[in-house]
Amino acid sequence: MNHYSQSQIINAARYPKNHKDEMETEIVCGCYSCTSIFFPNEIKEYQRAKDHRSVAVCPFCNSPTVIGSRSGYPIRKDFLEEMKQYWSKEDYLNSLKDNI
Repeated sequence: MNHYSQSQIINAARYPKNHKDEMETEIVCGCYSCTSIFFPNEIKEYQRAKDHRSVAVCPFCNSPTVIGSRSGYPIRKDFLEEMKQYWSKEDYLNSLKDNI
């Protein structure tokens, strides 16, 4: 397994979530809650964030922790696993949901 830097993991999670139109143009997407990798056309739900962005919801675990390939971060199982390990704190996931 690759070991990504802590700054990569933090910055990937902080990467601005794409608007629906932008997310639909991604090549591939991944969820760092359940580590699923999927195509953007599999996303069926978007939630409105407090700042009015449309945040993609993972089609497998219903979490708003989706990043796309246009973010510049690797949409790979090993990267998503490391993100999940780092960000799996319940309070962090709850804070994401509170911002939606």
